[in-house]
Amino acid sequence: MSKMNKMMTLLACAAAALPFGVRAAEGEEAAASASGNLTVPSAYVWRGQVIVDDPVLQPDFTITKGGFSVGWWGNVALNDDVTGDEFEVSEHDITVSYATTCPLTGAGVTVGIVNFDFPNIGLVDAEGNVSLVNDTREAFIIYSLGDVVLAPTLAVNYDFKEADGFYTSLGISHGVELAEGYTLGLAASLGGADSDWGGYYYGDVSGLTDYSVSASLPVALTDSLTLTAGVQYVGLLEDAKDVVDETGIYFGDTEKFLGSLKLSYAF
Repeated sequence: MSKMNKMMTLLACAAAALPFGVRAAEGEEAAASASGNLTVPSAYVWRGQVIVDDPVLQPDFTITKGGFSVGWWGNVALNDDVTGDEFEVSEHDITVSYATTCPLTGAGVTVGIVNFDFPNIGLVDAEGNVSLVNDTREAFIIYSLGDVVLAPTLAVNYDFKEADGFYTSLGISHGVELAEGYTLGLAASLGGADSDWGGYYYGDVSGLTDYSVSASLPVALTDSLTLTAGVQYVGLLEDAKDVVDETGIYFGDTEKFLGSLKLSYAF
C-alpha cells in the first residue's frame, strides 16, 4: 500500500468517526486552558521499547481552546549514555490535535499530528560518520468510549515520514475509589504494527508488538497542583520480543518494571 493510500485510509477512519460533521453549539465559546506536568520515571519506555534505561525527566505543557490543543513534550537524559552529555534533551515532540464527541455514538474522538524530534542523539555509520537521528511524524486518531465498562480506547497512528506504517493500540482503564478523594487508576494496553512500522523499528516484525499494565494514584495537593505516583509493567510480544532477544537492541530488555512520580499543574 502506498504512502498516499495509507494516509487516505487514516483520513477515512477519521471521517467515519465524525459523521455528519461536528460543531460547537452556536454562541458557545470555550475558554482557553493550560496544563503542565513534570514526570520522573525510572526509565523511558515507548511502545515497549526501552529508549533510556535510567531515570529521566519528562516535562510537558499543553494549551487547549475549543477542542483544539497544542502540546510540547520532552525527555531529558540525566546521564551521558544517550546524548553524550548529562542533562541534555534527547527528544522533544510537538502535537497539534482536535478533540470532540461523535454525535452518533457519544464516543470521544481525537485527531491530530505529532512531530518527534531527536536533537542530541547521534548515529555512527560503517565509515565512522556521525549523524543525528531523523525526526519523524505521525498522524493519529483516538476513539474512546469513556462511559462504557473499562472505558476502551482505540488509537491508530500512521508514521508518514520515516516508517511509512501503522501502529495501533487498544487500551482499557478503570478507577477504584479507595477513600473520599483518592481513586486508584488501573489501565492495560495491547499494541501491534504492520510490517512497515515493525520493519522500521525492529527490522522484520508485524502483528502484536507490546503490552502494558499500570496503576496510578493521584493526590491533590491544592486545587491546581496534583502529585501522582505510578507503577507500570511493560513487555514485548512475539516477533518484536524475538528480535530484541537476538540483537540486544533497546538495551536487550523485553520486559520492564517502571515507577514514576508526576507533578501536575492546571492553569
